Amino acid sequence: MNKSPNLSTFDAEMKCEQVLSDAVNVMVSISGGADSDVMLDLIHRKQKEKQFPIEIYYVFFNTGIEMQATLDHLDYLEKKYNIKIERAMANVPVPFGCLRYGQPFLSKYVSSMISKLQSKNFDFAKDGNKSYEELSEKYKKCQNALKWWCDKHPQKAEYKSMFNINNTKWLKEYMIANPPDFKISNLCCNGAKKNTAHKWEEEHNCDTKCVGLRKAEGGIRRVAVKTCFTNRGGAEGLSSNILV
Repeated sequence: MNKSPNLSTFDAEMKCEQVLSDAVNVMVSISGGADSDVMLDLIHRKQKEKQFPIEIYYVFFNTGIEMQATLDHLDYLEKKYNIKIERAMANVPVPFGCLRYGQPFLSKYVSSMISKLQSKNFDFAKDGNKSYEELSEKYKKCQNALKWWCDKHPQKAEYKSMFNINNTKWLKEYMIANPPDFKISNLCCNGAKKNTAHKWEEEHNCDTKCVGLRKAEGGIRRVAVKTCFTNRGGAEGLSSNILV
């Protein structure tokens, strides 16, 4: 007896077909990881089955800190699927991005919040345990980061909000005891991937881009991604599709 098809998988495949049928020039971001491998397989299969009259570009954005195993895996994917994976070097490789913007720390969101606090010269040691009301008076125009620091974002009783610092156990206590003496930032990814990708899309006149993400990794993805194939409209009509 045949098993019933997985509805989530079926839904993702149908949405993938719809996206490809409406596209002209498609950029598929290949990282060399499991998420983009699944996305590549799905898109490649649907293109062969339906013969959509479109141009598909498979692109790998080299951040400047890639492992040789990742680069070897790209060669394997090219042979397995008989495709060409373009290699695009980062406008600002990660090592230079860290020097220019600051070091990433734990996650992009956490790095962003700490960066905002640092930009206001937040005194982690002296002010770290003060109330949100006190801090709001001293550090104006930094409300979102202060809400994160003081656990002021709404959260349900059964779980801690990812938008509050208490979602990362002992982080607040650690930073009060060990104030960072180096600049922290979430921006190194911009020069390494985001800006490089935007430039590549413009140069190749892409109207659709596909990026593989894994919702199970948590963080912002847990909130931003709702289904197995999420369509997110981008700037200037660019369609951004995320396979989970």
